[in-house]
Amino acid sequence: SHVFASELPGRTGFLFVTDGAMNIAPDLEQKAQTVLNAVHLAHALGQEEPRVAALAAVELLNPAMPATVDATCLHTMAERRQFSPRCLVEDGPFALDNAVTREAAAHKGVTGPVAAAAGILVVPGIEAGNMLVKSLVHSAGARVAGIVLGTSCPVVLTSRADSAESKFLSIGSRRTGTAAG
Repeated sequence: SHVFASELPGRTGFLFVTDGAMNIAPDLEQKAQTVLNAVHLAHALGQEEPRVAALAAVELLNPAMPATVDATCLHTMAERRQFSPRCLVEDGPFALDNAVTREAAAHKGVTGPVAAAAGILVVPGIEAGNMLVKSLVHSAGARVAGIVLGTSCPVVLTSRADSAESKFLSIGSRRTGTAAG
């Protein structure tokens, strides 16, 4: 799977977004593997118990929206300790705003240890992840490294329009095992 490790101005630590560059329409099994890969990366970068938010357009389970069903299943899998190493996959789904901001979480009544404090964002599909990361880069000044995880050999996957710094950080992540190179 693919993970964007991003550093945002004013935010402490990395924000990981997965999968916005490789898996087009991941099913539940692929999302679970993506969570595992991202959690392993977060652990390697010093996050002892990463907080995972499975994103959707709404915060409530809606059987007509597959992303909400997947988010609920990922939470159940985490409760049953199907993810190792340790992570928190809060009872989702989360809309982006209440996964990363206190004001939105409070306004919508979304509580728990992941609300407003997510470190790993699991997107419903490649379009959402790709647009989210590009908006972080081009609107919020984020620095990003794109990392392919779970492979038997190093793979660097960047956008043709990525900055030289982003491409360098992506290469550096493979060389040193960190997103900051």
